[in-house]
Amino acid sequence: MRKTLPITGMHCASCVSKVESILNNFSGIQESRANLALKTVSFKMDESVDLEALNNKLSDDGYKLSSERGFSLSAAQKKEASEWEFRLIITSLFGAPLLIISMWDMFFDTFEGFKSIVLIAQLILTTIIILACRPFYSIGFKNLIKISPDMNSLIAIGTSAAYVYSLFSFINVNIGNPYPGFTQVYFESAGVILLFITIGRYLEIRAKARTTKVLSHLLAASPMSGLVQRNGKWLEIPADEIETGDIVRVKPGSKIPVDGVLIEGSSEVDESAITGESVPVSKNPGCYVTAPSINGSGSFTFKAEMVGAETVFSQILRLVEEANATRAPIQSLTDKIASIFVPLVLFVGLGSTVFWLLNGQSLFFGLNIFVSVLIIACPCSLGLATPTALVVGMG
Repeated sequence: MRKTLPITGMHCASCVSKVESILNNFSGIQESRANLALKTVSFKMDESVDLEALNNKLSDDGYKLSSERGFSLSAAQKKEASEWEFRLIITSLFGAPLLIISMWDMFFDTFEGFKSIVLIAQLILTTIIILACRPFYSIGFKNLIKISPDMNSLIAIGTSAAYVYSLFSFINVNIGNPYPGFTQVYFESAGVILLFITIGRYLEIRAKARTTKVLSHLLAASPMSGLVQRNGKWLEIPADEIETGDIVRVKPGSKIPVDGVLIEGSSEVDESAITGESVPVSKNPGCYVTAPSINGSGSFTFKAEMVGAETVFSQILRLVEEANATRAPIQSLTDKIASIFVPLVLFVGLGSTVFWLLNGQSLFFGLNIFVSVLIIACPCSLGLATPTALVVGMG
C-alpha cells in the first residue's frame, strides 16, 4: 500500500536525498519520494512495516513523521510560518542599518574618527541577526558533525567564518594590531547574507502555506455524509460507508455524496466543483450526478454507482496527491546536484586556500579566499527554487 505523511526537519534538497535514502534502505519500503515544498513523504510499504520503528530511524537524523492528513495546514505549519515571519522582521530591522552603515563608510568615509563605534555597531547588529537565525546553525553544525553536511551546514560555516574572522580582526585592531594583515571586517557579509536567505526561506514557507490552504479547501469540498435508504428507513450515514447500489436522497441545498444515476425527482445542480462552470445544470431521471456537486431547490433520489475512492472527485484528489508525491525530471537533477554541492564548495574553499598558501601568500590572504568561497556559494536558490516553483504551479 502507499502512504503519504507529513514530515518535519526537512529544510533543503540535501535533506530530500537523505530522507529518501533512509526510507529506501528500510526493510519493506519501496519507491519513496520526499517533497521539500510540501514537507511530505510518500512511499509504498508492506503490511509488515513498523511505522514507529521507521519514525525512530528518521528521528536519529533529525526528521519526524506525522500522522496528520496531507494538505492540512497544521498548527505546526502555522507556527513555522509565524517563526520565520518573526525572523524576517528581526533580520530586516537590523540587517538594513548594518548594510547602510557598512556601505556608507566604504563609499563616503564620513565615519573617520568613529571607526571603533561603527565596528561595534556592526558587531552588535550582526550578532542579533545570527541569534535570530540560530536554526541554520543548530541544524547545519549537527549535520556537519554527523559528516552529512547539507545546505544549512554551508550557511552556518560561511557566515560563521565571516563573523569569527571579523571578530578576530576587530579585536586585533583594537589591541594594537599584533597580527598584521588582520584588519578587514566582514560583519555585513554574514548579516546581509542571512537576511537574504531568511527572505527566501520565508517566501518559500508562505508559498507552501498558500498552496496547502488551496488544497485544504479542495479536500473540504468533500461531502461528509449522505441520506441512504436502509431497511425501509432513511439514515444519515458517513459518505465513505455508502455502498454501490444504495438509494440516496438529496435534499435542497445538500451536497451529492457519491456518483450515480438519478431515478426519481429533478433539480438544478451546481457542478462547479468538478467542471468549473458556475451555471447550474438541469438533472432529470436518467441523468448522471457526481459528488460533491450542490443540489438546488429540488429534491431527488439516485442510485449510487461510484463510491469512496471510485468517485470522480476522489480520483481528482488522488491525482493531486500523486502529483505532489512525485518529482519532475528537473527537480531530480537539482536534488542530485545539491547532494554533492555542499562537500564540493567546502573542497573548493579549502583547496583554494591551500593553493595560495603554497604559492607564498599570507595566512590572511588564504583565509580571505576561504571565506569568500563560502560566502559566494548561494545554497538557497539551488535547493528551494525548483520545488517552490512546482508547488506554486500545482496550487
